[in-house]
Amino acid sequence: MKKLLIIFLAGIFLLPLVFAEDTQTEIKLSEKTINTLKEYMEIEEKVPADRAEGYLSDFKKYPDIGLEFEKWIITREYETKKPIKIEGYTAKDISELAPFMKGLGVYNFMVSLRDYPDYALLCIKQGFPLYD
Repeated sequence: MKKLLIIFLAGIFLLPLVFAEDTQTEIKLSEKTINTLKEYMEIEEKVPADRAEGYLSDFKKYPDIGLEFEKWIITREYETKKPIKIEGYTAKDISELAPFMKGLGVYNFMVSLRDYPDYALLCIKQGFPLYD
């Protein structure tokens, strides 16, 4: 949806500007999705409950990533038809660049690409350095 913004100065019409308003529907993760993500993290990845809650917060903040992660948990395949692309990378791309990462690592890295693109892109450029 586009809106017209008209700038006035001292009651004088100065300049009409057309701008695009973000009209994305707000997506929220369902309880079923949240439970699927939580069970995967705690049972399969052995993530402590408090850390799992931290990851869940990120997936709630970015439900598109959370939903794609849920699909991966169910199918064990990365989305290829309409994948999320952040900074030019999909989850499948990340999994190929960092084959040591499992689903949680890949989708957590997608969150990092969105939150800290400069740092995440540097990690990619450096070949995902591992530190002890």
